[in-house]
Amino acid sequence: AAERAAPVSPESVLAYVYTGGTTKASKCVAVTHGMAMWEAENYSTALGGHAGSGDKFLQYSTLYWGAAVFGQISIGLAVGGCVCFGGCPTRCAGAGDALRQIVADVEAFGITVLGIVPSQ
Repeated sequence: AAERAAPVSPESVLAYVYTGGTTKASKCVAVTHGMAMWEAENYSTALGGHAGSGDKFLQYSTLYWGAAVFGQISIGLAVGGCVCFGGCPTRCAGAGDALRQIVADVEAFGITVLGIVPSQ
């Protein structure tokens, strides 16, 4: 087994990601190990039992929006569900194409939980 280069604590940075910039300009933020563990331990309670191990979650965001990607993956894993990776939105020629791709992915994978906002 490989040795850790440094001890890991809840405050240790797990990843740097960019926010979506929905309220202002996009910014780089740190995701800590503590944040990831909080999600893993609390998403099931936060969802009130409305999602679980039998559910399929769609990860559809472009990797440029790291915070959304991280959230879409972690929520599915936190409840023991299956995370399905959809078609790459960067290949779409506009919002209409992206929406058609999401619909196609939902149907193809049998997605049961989809986190999406009305503007998408």
